[in-house]
Amino acid sequence: MLTSSFLIVTPRRLIGAMPWSFGIVGTLALAGFGGPAYGQETMSGEDEPSLGGLGLGGAAEPREKIDWSSVFDNSTADVDLIGRAITTENTERVSFLAATGFDLHTVLTGSHGDLGTLVLQPYIVRRDDAPRIPNHVEGDDDWELELHQNWFNLTRWGRGRANVRVGHMLIPYGLEPAIDTHFTVRQLTAGQNLGAKMDWGVSLNGSVSGVEYEVAGLRGSGMEYVDKDENYSVAGRLATPSDQNHSVGVSIFVGEVIDPGGARRYASGGGSSSTGADIVERVRLGVDATWIRESLTFLAEVSGGQDFEQEIANAFFEADWTSRDGQSMVYIQTLMRAQNGSQKWDEDIRVGLGARLHLGHNLDIEVQIAKDLERYLGAQEDLALTIQIRLRP
Repeated sequence: MLTSSFLIVTPRRLIGAMPWSFGIVGTLALAGFGGPAYGQETMSGEDEPSLGGLGLGGAAEPREKIDWSSVFDNSTADVDLIGRAITTENTERVSFLAATGFDLHTVLTGSHGDLGTLVLQPYIVRRDDAPRIPNHVEGDDDWELELHQNWFNLTRWGRGRANVRVGHMLIPYGLEPAIDTHFTVRQLTAGQNLGAKMDWGVSLNGSVSGVEYEVAGLRGSGMEYVDKDENYSVAGRLATPSDQNHSVGVSIFVGEVIDPGGARRYASGGGSSSTGADIVERVRLGVDATWIRESLTFLAEVSGGQDFEQEIANAFFEADWTSRDGQSMVYIQTLMRAQNGSQKWDEDIRVGLGARLHLGHNLDIEVQIAKDLERYLGAQEDLALTIQIRLRP
C-alpha cells in the first residue's frame, strides 16, 4: 500500500485542479506573461525576458502576439485513413478497426520568437468484434472520438532546458516517448504495463547536460479525462539522448489509475481492492535501453513494482531490421508480464513477428503474427494475425 501523504494527497489535489491549470497556463502563454523586452539580449543573441510588464522594473513592453499564419507555415498536416483486420485462432472470426483522423504538428511563433510546439491528433474510430478492448471503449462494437496526442509544449522561455507541456500526452515512462507507435500494429509495453500509453496532464521537460528528462502530473484516466476524485498518477523519465545509437533510460510511475483490466487481473489473483472497482493502486520502476548497429536495432525494457500488494514484473525485448532506404522493416519481439497473486507467481508470455512496408509517399502496409506461449492463471492461449493498411492522401 502507498502510505506517503506526499504521493497520495498532494498529487490528487494538484491534478484535480488541472482544468484550471490548463486555462491558467494557456492564458499566460497567449498573454505573454514575462515576455521579452526589446533591446535586452542574452549571450545567445536572443531577447531576454523582462519584468517590465509586471511593473517590477523597466518600461512596460507590448504583450507577446501570436503569428497565426505560423500554424500553416511551420506545420506538417496529414489526413489519416486506417483499416485493420484481426483474426484469432480461438474465436475463428475476423474483427475490424477503421479510423480516420487529422495529424497536425506545428510550431507557434510569436512577435519575439517561437512560442512552442502544438500537436493535434483527433480521430474517429470504429471497432467491430474487438478481441482486446481498450479501457475507454464501452463494448466490442463501438464508435469513439479519440483525442490521441493533443498538447502544447511551451518552449519560449525554457530554451530547451525547462519546457512546459499541457494536454493529452505520452506518459513519460520507458521506451514509448522515444519511439513512434501511433496507430501502428507494432506496439511496445506501456499499455500492458501502465494501463495506458497516454494521459491528460502537465509536464516539465527538456535536456540538461546531455540528459533528457520529463516529469508529469497526470489524471490517471488514460484516453478520456475522467475525474473520480481519487485517480491520479505521477511519472518521470531520465535518459541519454534518444537520437544517438546507444540510449539508456530510467523511469518511475506512481498512482491510482483507472484500469478495469488491471483491476480484474488483480482480483483474479486473489486481491481485494480498497479503492473503487476499476481503480488500481500502482507503482513501477523501470530501465530501458536502445542499441542501433547499422540496419539493426535492439530494444529492451524491464520494470517491476506493485499493483496494490501484488508484486509485478514486466519485460520487453525486440530486434528489428530496417532497409537502408527506410521503406521496409521486419521485427521480432517478446513481452512478458508476471504477477504474484495470492497463490504463486504466474505470467503471460507473448511473442510477435511483424513487418511494415512503405509504398510510395502515402501508403503503409503492416502484418503481424502474435502467439501466446503462456497465459496468466491458465487462460487459453491464442494465435492472432493482424493486417493493417494506412493511407495518408
